[in-house]
Amino acid sequence: MMLRIWKSLAVLAVLLSFSSVAKEFVEGKHYYQVTGEVSASPTITEYFSFYCPACYRQEPFMKHITSFLPESQQISKVHVTGMPGRDIASEERLTQALAAAKLLKVEQAYVKEVFNQIHVKRQNTFTRADVESLFAKAGIDSKQFNKAFNSFAAKGEAKQMAKAVQKIREQGYSAVPTLVINNIYTPNIKSITSMQEYEALVKYLLAKTG
Repeated sequence: MMLRIWKSLAVLAVLLSFSSVAKEFVEGKHYYQVTGEVSASPTITEYFSFYCPACYRQEPFMKHITSFLPESQQISKVHVTGMPGRDIASEERLTQALAAAKLLKVEQAYVKEVFNQIHVKRQNTFTRADVESLFAKAGIDSKQFNKAFNSFAAKGEAKQMAKAVQKIREQGYSAVPTLVINNIYTPNIKSITSMQEYEALVKYLLAKTG
């Protein structure tokens, strides 16, 4: 279902849909609340999987909405593991490497390379050496990679991602991609009729800070 919805959104974007953008968004219809407290400043957390085609297609939009955030803030990506039919060891390795990429400030390059390997080159599993080669493409040598990948900080963040995924799954959100805005608001993708409307909804929710 999510895949069909995102294919429809992609078509709408290509055709430059001129559908009317909703001026009023309604909780329970256009968005929901998850457990937590609203943030004091605008934040976006994206629950995604590298193996998810919709997440891959959403990347340009995610880069676009970064402009809606304060200059010092970026979208926080949380990698979701346990995707059907996928190698859990590879998923967990990619998660820890994502945490390492954040430490080394090459997150965007790393994310782009992983998506390319999976959705363009059709790679399904990733060894430690495979992951290291992705960092090499981002200008990170073996010593830098190993230090970051094996660090307490990277391992700790990987565990935090796993806990965050478990928490949101317990609330009934298992599809990817899922956005959580200002810690508690999540857009209802099924209610969206155009990319224009989706952008308007994200902006609306970002304005709902504590």
